[in-house]
Amino acid sequence: MKVLKPVLLVVLFLGAIGTAFFYGLNKVRDGLVANYPTIKYVVNGALTDIDSSITFVVTKAEAPALLEAVKSYTISDSLELTVPYYGRYGVDLSVRNYRVFRDGQTIEVWLPASTLIYSELKFDKIQMNGKGYAGDNFFTVKNELYKYLLPVLQKHKSHQAKARKNVAKALMFYFIPYKFDLKFFIENQLQTLPVLPGVNKDVDEYIKEQLAH
Repeated sequence: MKVLKPVLLVVLFLGAIGTAFFYGLNKVRDGLVANYPTIKYVVNGALTDIDSSITFVVTKAEAPALLEAVKSYTISDSLELTVPYYGRYGVDLSVRNYRVFRDGQTIEVWLPASTLIYSELKFDKIQMNGKGYAGDNFFTVKNELYKYLLPVLQKHKSHQAKARKNVAKALMFYFIPYKFDLKFFIENQLQTLPVLPGVNKDVDEYIKEQLAH
């Protein structure tokens, strides 16, 4: 009986620690879900930087002011342009609503569409019909190119997909280490979560799979 007493005390002590840890963890998890400013910060900070170029043909019917401004570069009613650009894509929650729901272990995050947040055309490297752009009628060319290209870059499917993936990763790092099951929606569409070793995939298992390929 004298031996059992210390053992019982140890069991009770460990049980008390376990209970405190459980309730402490639950409190932390509740705080994660309720902390809307931090979730907003996490999403807004998950930006995707794109440094690339786009080549396209524009006609006089589509952009008459642009063709007129650079008429020395073409003798036809069309012009092939290669425009290097920098773009930053993400989900902007500064002017849009979002929703976070918790159902037990499951978290649902509902966000608006990813968007082009910032863009910059690199005019010093533009090619027009294979020739470098010398800066003729610069302000007209600048205005017309931005007017023409911004809608194209805004709808760029590959860049949009990369932006959604980066936002998903940020939310996974935020929720999954605290044993939440994350469901992530963009424009009411359930998104497939990427594989993140150490987050939603065992590291050793991931390495074995990569070595097997």
